[in-house]
Amino acid sequence: MVFAAEIIKQWILSVKKNNRGMWKTKINHNIIGGVFDLNNSLFVIYGLPDAVDLANPQAMRLSIYALNRSPRKIMSRTYGGGVFEVSISQNHDFVLVNGRFDLDLINNKTKMVKSFNLLSEPDFEKQECVRK
Repeated sequence: MVFAAEIIKQWILSVKKNNRGMWKTKINHNIIGGVFDLNNSLFVIYGLPDAVDLANPQAMRLSIYALNRSPRKIMSRTYGGGVFEVSISQNHDFVLVNGRFDLDLINNKTKMVKSFNLLSEPDFEKQECVRK
């Protein structure tokens, strides 16, 4: 099973499964980067907002989506200094966001966010593709 996400029209996100349209929704940012969960249960995307906020012109938005029978947004968050990378935990319960100013550990179930200094990365086992 192969999933893909892309912006098909201005601010319309399309998610495809095995190269077939599965789901479309309006979003408030473009896609600069992101990651799909290895068991295809969720994905995270981030990018520049649809409208530039003059008070915070470097902001980036991050959205987390569940990919079960009826895909839905779990949560979204704005990052003032940008997002450089996102990772999903081995147990699929957490997302680690590497931002410009700190690391955020987001619990997908409770939506709680715990922030860490960039020099003190939390104990976090990332998903990895391994060749057998």
